[in-house]
Amino acid sequence: MVELSFLGACREVGRAGVLIEYKNTRLLLDYGIKIRPHQPPEMPVKPDSKIDAVLLTHCHLDHSGAIPSLYHSNPGLKVYGTPLTRDLSELLLYDSIKVAKMENYPIEFGEREVEMFHKNYRSITPGSKFKIGDIKVRAFHAGHIPGSLSYLLEVGKRRILYTGDYKYIDTQLVEGVDLDMPKVDILITESTYSTREHPPRPHEEKRLAQIVAETCKAGGTALIAGFAVARLNEAMIAIFRKSKTKCRLYLDGMARTATDIIRKHGAVRDKLLFEAALNTVNYVTSQKMRKKILKKPSIILTTSGMLEGGPVLFYLSKLYDSENSSLLITGFQVEGSRGDRLLKTGEIVIEDAVYKPSLRIERINLSAHVDRPRLLNFIKALSPRTVFCMHGEETNKFAKELSETMGVEGVEPRLGVSYKI
Repeated sequence: MVELSFLGACREVGRAGVLIEYKNTRLLLDYGIKIRPHQPPEMPVKPDSKIDAVLLTHCHLDHSGAIPSLYHSNPGLKVYGTPLTRDLSELLLYDSIKVAKMENYPIEFGEREVEMFHKNYRSITPGSKFKIGDIKVRAFHAGHIPGSLSYLLEVGKRRILYTGDYKYIDTQLVEGVDLDMPKVDILITESTYSTREHPPRPHEEKRLAQIVAETCKAGGTALIAGFAVARLNEAMIAIFRKSKTKCRLYLDGMARTATDIIRKHGAVRDKLLFEAALNTVNYVTSQKMRKKILKKPSIILTTSGMLEGGPVLFYLSKLYDSENSSLLITGFQVEGSRGDRLLKTGEIVIEDAVYKPSLRIERINLSAHVDRPRLLNFIKALSPRTVFCMHGEETNKFAKELSETMGVEGVEPRLGVSYKI
């Protein structure tokens, strides 16, 4: 008998974690945090006993951010993932410690535990096959961001696929999810956009390039806010390929280091294209430089994606009343974040001052997640008997729909509840 316990990401986006128990093996699939604006991150449910290993799909903190806390009770815990995921995870984990200190809220691990994460990490690649106790594992390319994986588990006579976050179609940076997978019995899938269809990617990239060109022609600054890992690189390549503007392009914030890590590993769809686009970019290296580049029309790619911190707040405080400038928001906005409030109210608070920006504000959909039509196609292709719908805010509706219309057992997992198969 196989037992699945869902430790997070139940009817929510964030703190992913699934515990699989079979015979004497206890295997954890991701173990992340839920980031909450102006509050300590929310942790997943703690496993009640020792874990044999963690399979990490990718670096984002909602999948990796709680792993170091496991070393208090699992000092030799092995974590499996790609080398790129290791390096990007460490960048984000050290940053989360820094943010906790700045915000003066508690965090359940420190630098020592991140060092243990590094020491016990085991590098794998798409196609890797290995065994953890009584469970056979095979890794697949997930198409979410560079270095991301999905995991196929052979547990007794059952095949279980854990998708993690994945993207069905190719993007500028990575190829879509590997569709050369066998049929499975149980599918554990993300459901972030189970009720929505993304606009065509080329259309959104064209909009991005067009707005950037219009802003530069008007003599303004195009400020592009995005996540440090991969998202700003997607925008960078789209601008390089589709915009004819001669404005200088700048990269700021933690995205600089993340870009260097991705470049080092070379885990991108087209290395030559990535290098060519990157050669058009200037890194912002000081506050003095930030002030200087605002004096001329320019394009600035910067963190943070939800406007919660990073250089974007400095730029906004200087550009908020520039009607010739633009702010392009490229990512998901958590409810209550500065980005969310700006889009809903037209106001943003920066260092206790309330700003009502008059610059042009646009949302550009460069999502790295699968949308509804392609999620349904993926499920049909794999022909599972049971689908656990996690990592989404409307998983109850989606699971019910699968049960009623697709002839599969759709399950909305409950937090901390175990399911015996």
